[in-house]
Amino acid sequence: MRRRPILWILLLITGLILAACTSPAGSPDGSDGGQPPTDEPAASQGGGDGDGDGDGGFGGGNGSVDYSISGSYSDSGTLPFAGNYAYFQQAGVTFLVFTDDSDAEEANGVILSISDDGNVFQYVTDEIVIPAADCEWNITRNDATGAAGSFNCNDQGGFGTDGQVYADLDISGDFEVGL
Repeated sequence: MRRRPILWILLLITGLILAACTSPAGSPDGSDGGQPPTDEPAASQGGGDGDGDGDGGFGGGNGSVDYSISGSYSDSGTLPFAGNYAYFQQAGVTFLVFTDDSDAEEANGVILSISDDGNVFQYVTDEIVIPAADCEWNITRNDATGAAGSFNCNDQGGFGTDGQVYADLDISGDFEVGL
């Protein structure tokens, strides 16, 4: 049948038209060349923190989060910002990752998701996962230079890796990241 090449040509043309009509990420009309708007943070670029180890600031050179968790599970501490790949945006949400990989036996991390629609604190260890979404936030900066603020979450829940459910967790802390 000779119709098969026509079908492929029509599919190719349709794909090219859709690709041409789709705007790059960051702007509805594509006029900014795919760069995020200036009022929202851009993904961190670059290759290091100047100490020659190529870690891009891992170890807290670019910021950290201080946190305190109390209730049926308790923990507190300071975690360093995890470097260049730990600050990114997707669909208008800024993601910040804080972790310390110096001890693989006790790895833990905090992930903050910041957006106009709401913010989320996440705490993850080999013992528990806490996805706290009902928090009071004070975001003092969230732009191309970094992000900073504080959070307070009361009566949050968590899930233990052993199956235990935690329902009375209070979480507080503050963070700052400079790009």
